[in-house]
Amino acid sequence: IEYKVTPSKFFPIRCNSHLMLADIVLKQHLRRNGVGFTEIADSQLDFPTTYDGVDTIIFGSHNEYWTQDKLQHLSAFVERGGKLLFLGGNQAYRGIRRHNDYWIIQSDNFKKDKEVYSAIAELMGTFFKGDMGTGDSLKVTNAKIWRNKFKVEINDDDVLGDGSDFSYCVSPHTLNPIGLISGASSIETDQLIDDVDGFYLLAKGMQKNGGADVVYKEFKGGGKILNFSSVGLWHSLSDPYIANLINSFIHKN
Repeated sequence: IEYKVTPSKFFPIRCNSHLMLADIVLKQHLRRNGVGFTEIADSQLDFPTTYDGVDTIIFGSHNEYWTQDKLQHLSAFVERGGKLLFLGGNQAYRGIRRHNDYWIIQSDNFKKDKEVYSAIAELMGTFFKGDMGTGDSLKVTNAKIWRNKFKVEINDDDVLGDGSDFSYCVSPHTLNPIGLISGASSIETDQLIDDVDGFYLLAKGMQKNGGADVVYKEFKGGGKILNFSSVGLWHSLSDPYIANLINSFIHKN
C-alpha cells in the first residue's frame, strides 16, 4: 500500500490522479466482493515475521521499488504455499536500500543485476516494458486455464476490460475518459519475460506494441501468483470476467 489518503470536501481526489485513486478503487472493489484485508507499509515486507500466518498478499497499482530482503521473503512465501496477487503494473523495477526515514535507489533497472533479475523472473514472470500508449482492452489467450483453474467460462480471443468505469471514483470530478489509462491494459505495463518456466499467459493487451501480459503460475511448494501487469487495471474492475478471476484466485484453495 503506497497511499493512505482519505478524501474530503477539502481535498477531493480526482479521477485523473491515477496512482493515488487506483489503490483506493482497488481496495473498494475487494471490500465489495467480501475480501477482508489488513493494510501494511511496504517496508514491513523486509521482515520475515510479517509473513507469519498470512495466506495471501495483494499489491496495488504500482509497486516499483524493491529491496532484496523483500524479494527474498516473497519468493520464500510462495514456495511454502502463499499466494501473491498483483493488481497493477511496473512491478519490481528498481532496487532500493531503506534507511530510517528515507531510501535510496541502488539499481535503476534490475536487469543490470542478473542474479536479482533471475529471481524476479522466477517470482513475477513479467518485467516492465514501458508506457504502451493509449489504454486498451485485453484479449484472452488461454481460456482453458481460465476454466480449469478458476472456473471462469470464457473463450480464446474474447475481449475484456474495455474502456473506463468511473463508478468506483471516490470523488468523481473528472468523468471524461482518460486515454492513457482507460482500459485494463494501459500505461506502465509489464510483459512476459523470455525463457521463464511455468507461467501461463492468460490474456494480452491489444495495443500494437503488445500491452500488458496477464500471467499465472503455480509453484512447487503450493504457492500461486496472479499478475495483471497494468497500472490501468482499476479502470476495468466492473468487467465480470476480471472480477471473477480475481475472486476465484483469492477464495479458491
